[in-house]
Amino acid sequence: MRGHTGPVVSAAFTPDGAFVVSGGGDQTVRLWDSVGGFELRQFGGTAGDVRGVDFSRDGNTVYALAG
Repeated sequence: MRGHTGPVVSAAFTPDGAFVVSGGGDQTVRLWDSVGGFELRQFGGTAGDVRGVDFSRDGNTVYALAG
């Protein structure tokens, strides 16, 4: 999983393990396919470095804490 330009601070899997979300020092949150390891989507524009990421219990919503 290559893509972040800064350190990855947090990562989380969906409940079924199919996807991973990561966030870190480059002020982006990225969604990955956990089997293939390829990036599916990048979310940017956070108000600072991403300090934590997680999925909702059903895996349909990504949460990120930045600042």
